Amino acid sequence: MLGLLIVGCGQETGTADPESTPTAAGADGSERESDLFALDPCDLLETALEGQDFEPGERPDTRSDRACNVDKPGSIQTTLEFQDGPFDVLDGEVFEGVVNDRPARLFREPIEGASDGFCGVSVKVEDSQRALVFVTRIDRDTDEACDFAEELAEQVEPQLPDWER
Repeated sequence: MLGLLIVGCGQETGTADPESTPTAAGADGSERESDLFALDPCDLLETALEGQDFEPGERPDTRSDRACNVDKPGSIQTTLEFQDGPFDVLDGEVFEGVVNDRPARLFREPIEGASDGFCGVSVKVEDSQRALVFVTRIDRDTDEACDFAEELAEQVEPQLPDWER
């Protein structure tokens, strides 16, 4: 595993709420519009995958303004999604670590009913926001999916808003 420095593993449970309001607390405690939700996830994902023979990004039917799918037909499906909430909310086999010095968690087959070959990385943007990178390999190789999800998260992370440590 490349950029995700694994510092421990464990089981976590929780639920994501992709429909919550896109605001964040400012330094003075007031709410402000989030810099994360001003970004286009397709732009970030396409930039990260440039030169790797992926199709142009498409918005999924749900969460269309906060998510983007970019696929390599017959091989790999990728998704980048911006969500409100802490970065550690998915179920599955969880590994804590960092992506380019930013807190992150890797989730192997995190969604109930997900098949082999599915992996996700949740990257902290703010205390109440995360960027989720999902990878599904058509050949169902979970280890390869996780390696690619980590690499992709490393490429996406520098494009995310700055975060306060």
